[in-house]
Amino acid sequence: MDDKYSNRIRSANKNDIKAMTYIYNQAIVHGGCTADTHELEPKDREEWLEYHIDNGDRYPLYVYAIDNKVVGYIYLTPYRRGREAVNKTAELSYYVDFSYHGMGIGRALMDFILDQAREIGYENIIAVVIDINTKSKMLLEKNNFEIWGRIPSAVVTEKYICDHLCYGRRLV
Repeated sequence: MDDKYSNRIRSANKNDIKAMTYIYNQAIVHGGCTADTHELEPKDREEWLEYHIDNGDRYPLYVYAIDNKVVGYIYLTPYRRGREAVNKTAELSYYVDFSYHGMGIGRALMDFILDQAREIGYENIIAVVIDINTKSKMLLEKNNFEIWGRIPSAVVTEKYICDHLCYGRRLV
């Protein structure tokens, strides 16, 4: 990863919750980026953030900051939580402030977390995206992810019905 990005990526902390919620809400309002349909409040994300802080050695959450402003984040979550036979696989999620799209932030975060995932010992990383999320599909494909599965018409909103795509990448 380019050194100009590495010093902008750090572990998330409780002070980042407002910025991360704002960024996530952009994805909700835009549509086609997440299956959530109603905006969240920072308090709605507290348990999620605590989980990642408490389990950061296995399921880290990183933010990308420019001049101390969080403009993106990426994290790993368990795949089929509690099932030992799949503990070498994790799910990846990421969001970048819409004002900062096209600046290489998603790519930097992706490079960083894939390196971290290898160090943790993961062998597979998956990402589940809505099939109309062109930017996410492009980012994943640029990072050697392939479509490993499709769930037809899994995402149903007032505006659209879309498939969920499961992208995957082997790390070993």
